[in-house]
Amino acid sequence: MMAAVSLGSYFAFELARQLLEAGRELGVLALFDAEGPAGRRRVQGRARLGAHLGLLRRMGPAYLGHVARHRIETVRNSFERRRLEWTGGGGSLSIEALIAANQQSVERYTPEPLATPLTVFRAGDDLFDSPEALRQGLGWAPVAAAGFELIEVPGSHLSILQEPNVQDLARHMTRIMQRSDPQ
Repeated sequence: MMAAVSLGSYFAFELARQLLEAGRELGVLALFDAEGPAGRRRVQGRARLGAHLGLLRRMGPAYLGHVARHRIETVRNSFERRRLEWTGGGGSLSIEALIAANQQSVERYTPEPLATPLTVFRAGDDLFDSPEALRQGLGWAPVAAAGFELIEVPGSHLSILQEPNVQDLARHMTRIMQRSDPQ
């Protein structure tokens, strides 16, 4: 079994590919709320406004702070990516620079289709995924040669790994691991 969240899913995907190529058994490859190589299409226009309003109703004024922090992180990330390109990545890396370096690596990576089923977990609190994103397994369908299963779990991008949401995730993982166990 192999599992990873977000950008780490690309590292797990490539490791799984290499293990299979070397003749090893894999069992389960679980990807937690990760955008696949085909991209994760987001809702636009009125649907996007509706998603924002739904989250504002759910979270109250705290949602505005969440949006502001996300924008600030986006600007920081953009700055770090440019800095890494200009400097060639030398020197010590901050967490922002590490994330930017990982994103650059993922952008340069062209995954080959994987001959084992993928299990893609989607954060149910994400109201911005388009119907196309769901049909495409958040962008993993083109490299899922043996197919994929998309499972929605409660929580946001990282809170799916925290209490109480992780309990639901654990139930799904148990079921999937039992199903893939050849016994």
